Amino acid sequence: MTRTLRLPTIPKELVGLTAQIALTIFVVELFLLMAMRTQQGAPASVIDHLWDAAFVTVVSAPLMYFWIVRPFVNAALAANAELQKLARTLDDALQAKSVQAEAHASALARLKLQRVILDRLAILSETDVRGTITEVNDNFCKISGYSRDELIGRTHSLVNSGLHPKSFWTEMFATMARGEVWQGDVRNRAKDGSYYWVHCINSAVRNADGKLKGYMSLRMDITEIKAIQAKLHDQNVKLDAALKHMSQGLVMFDDEQCLVMCNEQYAKMYGLPAQLCVPGTPLADVINNHVITDIYRDGMPADYLPERVAGIAHLKESVHALSNGNSIAVVRSPMPEGGWVSTHEDITHRLRLEDRITHLALHDGLTDLPNRTLLRDRLDHALAKLAPGDSVSVLYLDLDRFKQVNDTLGHAVGDALLKAVAERIRACIRKTDTVARIGGDEFIVVQVSADAIKDAAVLSERFIDELSAPYEVKGNTVSIGVSIGIAIAPRDGANQEQLLHNADLALYRSKASGRGTYHFYEPDMADRASEQASAA
Repeated sequence: MTRTLRLPTIPKELVGLTAQIALTIFVVELFLLMAMRTQQGAPASVIDHLWDAAFVTVVSAPLMYFWIVRPFVNAALAANAELQKLARTLDDALQAKSVQAEAHASALARLKLQRVILDRLAILSETDVRGTITEVNDNFCKISGYSRDELIGRTHSLVNSGLHPKSFWTEMFATMARGEVWQGDVRNRAKDGSYYWVHCINSAVRNADGKLKGYMSLRMDITEIKAIQAKLHDQNVKLDAALKHMSQGLVMFDDEQCLVMCNEQYAKMYGLPAQLCVPGTPLADVINNHVITDIYRDGMPADYLPERVAGIAHLKESVHALSNGNSIAVVRSPMPEGGWVSTHEDITHRLRLEDRITHLALHDGLTDLPNRTLLRDRLDHALAKLAPGDSVSVLYLDLDRFKQVNDTLGHAVGDALLKAVAERIRACIRKTDTVARIGGDEFIVVQVSADAIKDAAVLSERFIDELSAPYEVKGNTVSIGVSIGIAIAPRDGANQEQLLHNADLALYRSKASGRGTYHFYEPDMADRASEQASAA
C-alpha cells in the first residue's frame, strides 16, 4: 500500500506574519549595519549591507518563528478557536432560549385563550386554604345571582342548597387532600332561592414546594340535563309500572337478534329464568330454552327459524299453542333501526269463550246436544259426502207422555228428564252418528249406513227399549215412551227439507198407531196426512 507524505499545513496567517517579521528584521539589520560601519569609519558598499542584512534575516527569522512567533500565534489561534466554540455554544444557547421563549409565549397564549374560553363556558372560582372565595368569574355571578363583591371573602356555603349531607363534603376535601381531582354533581341555591345543578371538577392548588395554597373549582351548568334526567326517570318509572302491570308480554330484540328488554309477564308466560331476561341475551339462547322446556304443544313455531326471524320486514301475527294448554297471540313488527318488538297475549280465556259462544250457538242449552242449525249443517254434509251404496237415515224421535210429566211434576223435573233422555240417546248411537234436540221433547238422529233400513230399525227398537225404561228424576220415578219416524235418503228425499218433512210424516203415523213404535216413510203418508187434516 503506497502512502503519500503530507507536509503539515502552515496557516496563511503564520506565513504572512513570518514574512512581516523577516522584512522588519531585514530593515532593522540594514540600518544597524549601516550605522555601525559609519561609526567605525570603515567604508562599505550598500550591496554589502544588503547581503549582511539578508544573511542575518535568513538566520534569525526561523529562530524567531519557532521560538516566539509560532507559540504566540498558536496560542492566539487556540484562544480564537475556544472563543469561536464559546460563541457557537452561546449562539446555540441563545437559539434554544429563543425557541423556549417562543414555546412559552405560545403556551401562555394558549393558556390565555383557554382561560377565555373556560371563562365564557364554565363557572370558575378559587379559594384559599380555609375555603374563602378569592376569585370568581362572571358566569359564577350570573348563575348564582350574587355580585363579585358579595362572593369574594365568603365561602361556598353561601350557595349551599342543603341537599348534600356533611359526609359528601368531607369526602370531597379528603379526595383533594390526597392530590386527586374530585368530580361530582352538586345542587346549589341561587340568591333568589331557586336551585341549580353544576358538575364540579375540584382540585387543590399547591406551590413549588408542595405547600397547599388553596382550591380551584371548574363547574358546568347541568340544570337542564338534570331536569331532563328527572323527566326521563319519571317516564321510566311510569313505563316500568306500565310494563309490569300490563296483561301482555312485551319483548324487544335488536338488529343482531339480541334482547333489548322484556317485561315480567313475558318471562312468566314462557317460564324464562332471570339470566335469560338480561339485555344482550341472544335470541338463540331464548329459543334453546323453549326447546329444552318443550314449551310449545306442537313443536317450535316456524316463525322462530333463524332464516325467517332475520328477514322480518312487515307486521307478523300468529297464535302459538303452549304445552300447558294456553294459547298465545303474538304480534311482531319491525323497528326502523333494525330488530323488532312483539307483544304476547294469553288469549286462552278468549278462545275458550269464543268456543263456548260458538258451541252455544250450535247446541241446545239444556241437553248440550246439537241444535237445529248444527243438525242441518251435518245433514247437508252427510248428503254431500254420501258414498255409493250408502244411505242416510233420519230418525225423528218424539217422547210419549212427556207433557204429562212436565205438567204434573213441574218444569224442573221435566228439564232433568230431558237431560236423562239425551244421555240414553247418546249411549245408543255410534260416534259417527249425530243426535240433535230440535225443540221441546223432539230429537233427530242422523245415521249413515250401507244397510239403512235394517240399521235404522235396529236403532229404533233400541231407542224404544232404552227410553221406555223408568227414570229416577229428583226423587221421582218417571216412565215415558218414544215414537219414531224414519226417512232414508236418497230414497225418501235428496235434501234435508224433504228428509225432515218425510220423517215427520212417518212419526205422525207412529203416533197415530198407538205410540211406542216406529214407522218408515211411505209415499202415501203425505196424502193421508192431508185427508186427516181436511177431516179435522
